[in-house]
Amino acid sequence: MTRASLWVAGVLFLCSCREGEQETVVEYDDEGRILVYPTLVSCPTGSEPEDLRIATWNIAAAQRGPLEGIAEVIQGVDADVIALQEVDVETERSGGIDQARWLAAEAGYEAVFAEALPTLGGAYGIAVLSRVPVSSVQRRDLRNELSSEPRIMLDVSVCVGGREVRVVTTHVDYLRDAAEDQVGGMGLELGEVSNAFLVGDLNLEPGNDAFAEFLVRTGLGDVFVGRDEGPTRGQRRIDYVLASEDLVGSIDGASRVESSVSDHHLLVVDVRTQDE
Repeated sequence: MTRASLWVAGVLFLCSCREGEQETVVEYDDEGRILVYPTLVSCPTGSEPEDLRIATWNIAAAQRGPLEGIAEVIQGVDADVIALQEVDVETERSGGIDQARWLAAEAGYEAVFAEALPTLGGAYGIAVLSRVPVSSVQRRDLRNELSSEPRIMLDVSVCVGGREVRVVTTHVDYLRDAAEDQVGGMGLELGEVSNAFLVGDLNLEPGNDAFAEFLVRTGLGDVFVGRDEGPTRGQRRIDYVLASEDLVGSIDGASRVESSVSDHHLLVVDVRTQDE
């Protein structure tokens, strides 16, 4: 069993302080890197298919704009699942707020958070907010020989109608050599995937050779090609929604949402899971 998937036996149940909010489960991996998520469920069979809206956004730990502004943007997008990068949990610079759970409660989601590294009295990492049931969660380390800091993937499966859809999110290093190394490692670890999205901040532009090789190895396709290929941070396009080959044909739309409360733009994709 890998370090990233090994759980300690203890489970801490926390009661919500908000009326009507579901109980949240907090578990820890073998190194104490916290994962926060609702009680996992089995996806029901025989359910009617549902369409899906997914989004991804690097929120810069709410250091570029207020957390309330980030929540307002998330609410306006109205995604079923949204992946967030650069998320602070109880750090000094963020006033001790658990940003993942605060945003989830404010915008009407359940939160999944995986720590990349401890910092400033708390944790820093990536999160997935979901309005649809979560069926599995796994945190995976990325290769870090060249990296400026630890980097991870958060692999979450959600129930959409009667099936699981896999949403993998990551935030790779800003150093190009490290980013290329980590993307190559992801390609080797994931292999060819199906019924899956990989989303997040890859810090590589579309013409990068390592990124192109990653797409070939995994069979993932960039759903923004031919739709909205504008920059996602400054003048660079480094944030992505990538879909497995079996889902590429089900994309109904893909667009950027520009906002001043982060240095990245938010990406939104609509997925048709029902037959026409």
